[in-house]
Amino acid sequence: MDKRSGWMAEIASLYGGMTEQEREKWRQTAKKTPLGLLPELESGDWSGWEDHRLEALAGMLRGFVLTVRQVPDILEAAEAHWRNPLPRKIEFGFLPTPGKQEGEEE
Repeated sequence: MDKRSGWMAEIASLYGGMTEQEREKWRQTAKKTPLGLLPELESGDWSGWEDHRLEALAGMLRGFVLTVRQVPDILEAAEAHWRNPLPRKIEFGFLPTPGKQEGEEE
């Protein structure tokens, strides 16, 4: 598979794998950019597109999907951190293996 076909397949896979809610977010975002709504996403006809534009669009879709799917997890993690902050005291050294006496060889 050549690069062009790979990018077209990746674009189809990423867009096809989006939920309807994610697609609506994409449309709202894309409307505000020079790209516009990109009817090619629905039709799959990329014949007029240059390779570097296909590569860029594949990257944008990758970033969009990553952001849309991971940001809620990041927000949950941040909230969990604020509920249970990390300890403030740091100690250096090692903990012996459970069941072994200090100084006993491992």
